[in-house]
Amino acid sequence: MLTHVRNWADVLERLARGVDGDQALALLLRYVALASGDLQLTEFRDVLHGHAPTVEALAMTIAEQLEAKAISAGRAEGRARGRAEGEAKGRSEATANSILMVLEARGVRVSEVVRGRIQDCGNLDQLDQWLVLAATATSADDIFQAE
Repeated sequence: MLTHVRNWADVLERLARGVDGDQALALLLRYVALASGDLQLTEFRDVLHGHAPTVEALAMTIAEQLEAKAISAGRAEGRARGRAEGEAKGRSEATANSILMVLEARGVRVSEVVRGRIQDCGNLDQLDQWLVLAATATSADDIFQAE
């Protein structure tokens, strides 16, 4: 596609300089950048260098905006993923503590090995099963019998 861009330089430059041309060209360039997986606006700008200065400048501005949006979206996704992981870890820790509290309340002795196994488990479904079994367990090992 880039091989033909220079042929369009005059048309794109006239578009950019027309009434509301910057908005029309901005829309076109955003579409091209998003729709074309192999086209980068910086490359687009480089091809137009010296042939369409208005288009070249606008392409760079849009590239910067799209890059900023992509970075922002990536950060938001990372925050959401981190929040979800933190919530899952918090639920796992709370359930593990509940298991240990139930066993303690029932007078069931818990070795450090068993305590570690319960606290290190990150599988909430498994922890939920152990919590149910802890309600009737006569020994700490009883909660692991269903595995």
